[in-house]
Amino acid sequence: MRETEEIEQYSNTSQVLKTMDANYVYCFPGEILIQNQKYECPLELFKLKPKVAFRTAQQLHVPNYISQNATEGYAVDAVHAGHFREDSDTIQHLAMFEQLRKERHKLVDLQNAYKDTISLKTSSPIFWLLTTVYISSVGGAVVYAGVRMYFTRRIPVRATAPRQQPNAQEFQFVPSRDDDFFS
Repeated sequence: MRETEEIEQYSNTSQVLKTMDANYVYCFPGEILIQNQKYECPLELFKLKPKVAFRTAQQLHVPNYISQNATEGYAVDAVHAGHFREDSDTIQHLAMFEQLRKERHKLVDLQNAYKDTISLKTSSPIFWLLTTVYISSVGGAVVYAGVRMYFTRRIPVRATAPRQQPNAQEFQFVPSRDDDFFS
């Protein structure tokens, strides 16, 4: 004859399966504490978000949220490539993942460099304002230099008094004794 078991002897047992998408919990007939609120466990398996902390009869389950990023290490890194044949797809996939990781690092570096630089779109009013000011300044400087060169190289015109013929009385030539050319 079989003996009937008490259901209460299983109230302190629970089963938890943690995945990246959810935590699957089976804790019937016990209780579960979710965010400081106590609940009776349902008859069937249920799932909780991985970010939620909860406590079953046996232990406290802290949230474990795992995010994947191509620039960080993966579980694939833990498998040494030497475990596989040289011509296997796994070796090719590992090489592709490594190349992808390198390209993602380059992308992150380019994005950071782009954030650090000043960009000026050609369709913005500020671009056209600066371009207009620059062209006007250069044009004004060229015109100023041309006008200045024109006036400095030109022969100056000076106002002078009209010339007069000298009077004979003003200029009398008196030969001196030292002058040989009259003898």
